Amino acid sequence: MRTDYLAVRLQTQLDRWGRGGVVVALVLTGSALVGWATGLHQLTQIFGNWPPMTPWTAMLLSGLGLSILLQSGHPSRGRIWVGRGLAVAVGSFAVMFVVEYITGRSLGIDLVWFSDGVRALQQTWPGRPSPRTCWAVLALSAGVGLTRVDRRGATTVWVAGLAVAWAMSFVAAGAYLFGALSVVAITPSTGMAVSTALCVFFLVCAAFIDRPDRWPVAWLLSRPDRSALVQLILAFGSGPLLIALIHGF
Repeated sequence: MRTDYLAVRLQTQLDRWGRGGVVVALVLTGSALVGWATGLHQLTQIFGNWPPMTPWTAMLLSGLGLSILLQSGHPSRGRIWVGRGLAVAVGSFAVMFVVEYITGRSLGIDLVWFSDGVRALQQTWPGRPSPRTCWAVLALSAGVGLTRVDRRGATTVWVAGLAVAWAMSFVAAGAYLFGALSVVAITPSTGMAVSTALCVFFLVCAAFIDRPDRWPVAWLLSRPDRSALVQLILAFGSGPLLIALIHGF
């Protein structure tokens, strides 16, 4: 009885942490958009020689955050389809940006948002998310879009997409922490912003928590030492947040 109670309590806490992760991501993307709208560039790039979170990046990550919220808990079929549609739309835009990089051309969507401010900060491909950001957003959108799909193979793609997005954000955040920006080829014009890496990290965590019946959350909830493991995961996962605090976020 006590074990069942603790399991339910832990799952409730995980649900709150998942929603909290989305809220943090939306605050970061909202701050970046406010920075572009008001000219407060500190809100978009933290330091002058660091890459900014482009307006398109903020819009795409906000869309994925809303998609996760729509599909969280016990959503209706309508909420699921709206959330799934948002994820597909975000993935489509990410594909378009990847095509732009591959072809070396612009499809005319790069400077839709805050074009003057973007040109002032980015000399290479102004307005466009970095290649690393595009791939991370594409992988994340695939995972988020499959949150409520239980068909054969969907779980594998869901895990793979979220794992790839998490790994890319963690490597980028680690590069900022250890000052190894050259390792991940981060430049002010084409690199993944530290705020972008944080958003992707929190959204991946929220997406995993949104399906407690799937691995790895299901495995975590089934273990007798789950509380200790959650504490270990929180200690390990707090690294990106500490990076932001260390660098004056």
